[in-house]
Amino acid sequence: MDSFAGNKHYSPRTFLRKLLIVRSVVRDVWLTSLIIVLTALIIHDSLNSRGLMLGFALSFGYTFAFVLNDYFDSEHDKEDASKSARNVFVRMQVSRFWLSLGFFASLVILFGFAVLFGRRGIIALIVSLVIAISYSAKPIRLKSRPGLDVLSHGIFMETYPYALTVFLLHLEFIIADYLLLSLLFLNSIVTQIEQQLRDYSTDVINDFNFTIWIGPKRAGILLKILTFIMTLYGLTIIFLGFFPLTISLALFIALPFQIHRLFRSLSDKRSETLHRLLLGFAFIYFVGVVLYMSYL
Repeated sequence: MDSFAGNKHYSPRTFLRKLLIVRSVVRDVWLTSLIIVLTALIIHDSLNSRGLMLGFALSFGYTFAFVLNDYFDSEHDKEDASKSARNVFVRMQVSRFWLSLGFFASLVILFGFAVLFGRRGIIALIVSLVIAISYSAKPIRLKSRPGLDVLSHGIFMETYPYALTVFLLHLEFIIADYLLLSLLFLNSIVTQIEQQLRDYSTDVINDFNFTIWIGPKRAGILLKILTFIMTLYGLTIIFLGFFPLTISLALFIALPFQIHRLFRSLSDKRSETLHRLLLGFAFIYFVGVVLYMSYL
């Protein structure tokens, strides 16, 4: 078989353009990882060319990981119209040759970034690839194993890029790091449950995960409990002064989204408009902070 997915064949250029739109604009995964890296750099006063390069490297790596996730999820996603719309491997057809070439080129780029950070960079790349494949690909497919799906998402979604930044730049872990890592861990778990609730009607037919295992009602209640704990915990450590003012103000940007999580109905989905608006505002804020600190 010399092509993959979709009903109509597209050129590699068109496929790549659609892929970048879906993953870089709609899903904003590269933006989230970049903001997390910038947060670590600001806390450790390491806003330099090497740190910023790492930010772009991890953003590219996370985008690649999410593309892999779409690739392995295509058989499941084609059963649902909304998931199909977000997965270019379902919507479009491309030659397996060009697909393989694209994956190989991405790995070469990632390896190029990794070697710049020495042995730690190579180790991080290998671990990251194993995680990315294990999360979505059979036979392991962690995202279909109740408990492990939420735990792996909690560890590797938002927590991992922050920890990698500290690790790869040979920075020393401080109290602020551990506090922020625990906050990111909680948010990653809540985000996973939120996504599982959104896709429950489809996943219950052809997949299995934590929300299906405990039931959507219990999952929805758990989401609100964890959101309340996370919000209270975050506000407490902010007001106790564990973070620099620039990071404390940045954390407040997420507050409207947490309030929406707490008070919306269990049957309502998250507001993608609010999510993208706050994420865009956070990016503008961090760009301003980077520029300001660069000229100090």
